[in-house]
Amino acid sequence: MADVIDILVAIDEKVIVRENQYNKNPSKPELVDSKYVHVMTYDESLITDNHGEQLTLLSIARGDQIRWRGISLSPVDSPYSAILTSFLPDNVADYDEYLSRATRKPLSKNVPVVQAGTGNIGFQVVPNDYWLSEVKKSPVTQPVTLPSTGYFTIYDQTSQPIGYCKWHHTLVLVS
Repeated sequence: MADVIDILVAIDEKVIVRENQYNKNPSKPELVDSKYVHVMTYDESLITDNHGEQLTLLSIARGDQIRWRGISLSPVDSPYSAILTSFLPDNVADYDEYLSRATRKPLSKNVPVVQAGTGNIGFQVVPNDYWLSEVKKSPVTQPVTLPSTGYFTIYDQTSQPIGYCKWHHTLVLVS
């Protein structure tokens, strides 16, 4: 049976904006240091975070699904937010041999919220999305290294895009 591997991409957009590490031109996103992007996954008993540089996925098999989801690492009251906009392989031939291209999938989730004044718990439907890739081929004898570039956009509190960024990361597949 295929596994689902959830990968959390936590972006520190408040620091990126403070340090002016973005570009206002969407066709020229700024390359940000991996210290601003944390790529994490949970492996039954351990959360793995190697910043945004490299993530090793163990026991990968054909048919496994990899889901990438972006969140904010900035404080809850930060005026900034970010959304993942694409993932592009650095070496298309190698990437396409092992993984399907990541595609955006919509997601809606009921989130519990405390209702003002009463303190009662209610639920609110929150739209979101994630990126999905499927393992087409598992590595046979040695790990496979798949470098790629992730792209994201930073928005301000008025929902206006203020900057465009990218970061380089490597996914290592181990069977």
